[in-house]
Amino acid sequence: MDLDRFFYVFDLIGTLVFATSGALTAVKKKLDLYGLFVLALVTALGGGLIRDALLGRTPPMVFTDILYVSATLLGSLLVVLFHQSFRHLITPLRVMDAVGLGIFTVIGAKISLSMDASWFAAIMMGIVSGTGGGMIRDVLSGEVPLVLQREIYAVASLLGAALYVALAYLAIIPDSVSALVSASVIAIVRMVAVLKNWHLPKIPGN
Repeated sequence: MDLDRFFYVFDLIGTLVFATSGALTAVKKKLDLYGLFVLALVTALGGGLIRDALLGRTPPMVFTDILYVSATLLGSLLVVLFHQSFRHLITPLRVMDAVGLGIFTVIGAKISLSMDASWFAAIMMGIVSGTGGGMIRDVLSGEVPLVLQREIYAVASLLGAALYVALAYLAIIPDSVSALVSASVIAIVRMVAVLKNWHLPKIPGN
């Protein structure tokens, strides 16, 4: 598989995973089928749309490649058919969210570098790509976005984006390996933070 094909498949997997995360949130919130699909759609595609708009990348890939919407539909369908099974998994929503966060962060950084963005812009766009869809999902479902809470979420995205950009500049290992390592670091940091209850300091209110 060539490098462009690898990242294309990687991006579709992230779309499927984040769509599943959005659909699971819809089930948790007892939304109807339309609400489920909308939540899956914005979770899977929202971060990428924001990233592309900021980078001036038009038209966004989601409007020119039907497979992105198809992946979203597939993720929604899987949850509709098997949501009872998902409930028996250990924190399925957070696992899916952590994996999607890792994939989309790396994809965002990769696309930014391919457009000759600076290392700083690539890291920022990685974070936007990774967290944007989840923020929209949380707002629409009536929750305070995870990225704005004390949980280790955006920090995990930041660490992984910085790692990927550093590895890309050093070019000491294949780009596909850099992507897999960086995405895995994000997902692992996120899940360990959940399991260990790690969080950033919170300013006490009055």
